[in-house]
Amino acid sequence: MKDNISQLDDTTAIRMLNTVTQAKMRMDTYKTDWTPETRQALQDAFDIPPSESQASEGDIARQSLLLLAEDPGASEVMKALLKNPTARSFSDAGTIAVITAALVILQTHVRFERDKNGKMKILIERKSLSDGLLKPMVEKLLSYIPEGPFEGK
Repeated sequence: MKDNISQLDDTTAIRMLNTVTQAKMRMDTYKTDWTPETRQALQDAFDIPPSESQASEGDIARQSLLLLAEDPGASEVMKALLKNPTARSFSDAGTIAVITAALVILQTHVRFERDKNGKMKILIERKSLSDGLLKPMVEKLLSYIPEGPFEGK
């Protein structure tokens, strides 16, 4: 499944990610706003230095799908989407939708929380089956929006 996901073109990866996260968002609530505090908390939690290169929306979508693919509860959905990646049940994704979707997938593994002083922190709730996937996903997300809030991107 990982090879299939890695070979997806940007449009297909983005569409698949949005399909999965739309369903997840109907079942639960997620923090989906990108703020300087969210960015800093992720950078600190995963010890990620500023990136010199910028990930694309497709890079973020593929990495999010790879992370999701290791979740046993999502494997059947992922297999179905990979068999028919052109199926469309939601509109084409824009940049905001990709960031929102990536944050939803990220929150299946970590929890965003504010301490009593209002500082954002990240708590690893569910250890990734492959620690090699969570950090690259965060790196891609941070490199895509290097300057903090989403506005103006």
